[in-house]
This record gives sequence, C-alpha cells and structure tokens, in this order.
Amino acid sequence: MEGQTILKLPANAVRSKVIEQVEYSKCSTASRSQFLSVCLPEPEPGLVRLDEFHARLPNQFPGTYAVWFITRGSPQSVFFDECVGLFGCCWGPDRDTGEYSDLGYRSQDPVEMSLV
Repeated sequence: MEGQTILKLPANAVRSKVIEQVEYSKCSTASRSQFLSVCLPEPEPGLVRLDEFHARLPNQFPGTYAVWFITRGSPQSVFFDECVGLFGCCWGPDRDTGEYSDLGYRSQDPVEMSLV
C-alpha cells in the first residue's frame, strides 16, 4: 500500500510546528541549538521510502510517503510526516537511486529524531 503522496500543509505551518516542538524538546540546550542551526530555512517537500522491516516500528504500511524535510544532511535527515503528525528520520540520498530510506522512528520531538 502506498502512503500519502500529496502534502496539504503549507511550509510556513510546518516551520511553526518545528519551532514549537523544539521549545518543548527534552533534549539538551546544545542539541536544540545544533538542530536549529542545520534546519532548512523553509521545509522542503520530498519523498521517503518505508520498507517492510522499518514499517513495523511506527506501525505503518511500507511504501513511499510525501514528507516535509526539516533538515537534509548526509547521511541522515529529519522530516515531518503529515500522515501521522510526527517527525521522523531517514538516510539518504541513496547514491544510485537518490531515494531517502525512512528509518521507521517517529516522535513529537524533531531534535530527538536528529539524534537517532
């Protein structure tokens, strides 16, 4: 089953959610500051692929999901998943396919996802 492929929230609403959740983060002040320093100026839409093995963690279906990238690092990035209203993390882009592989973790805390 394929995931959501159309994003409904505007980028500025996602950015506001990121800022709000960073304020509630239980991670250290240094981790929160570091996370904010690598955040994209504006969230960017993209796709992540959730394989069958990693789908067990968030109890979702494998497939390709449209997400908002909050950070784009190499190899790990943080995204916002509108389907569940939580932040997640992924690896990528794959050298050959350019795909981002969802690691299957979800949290209200984007900083926590950057530290997975």
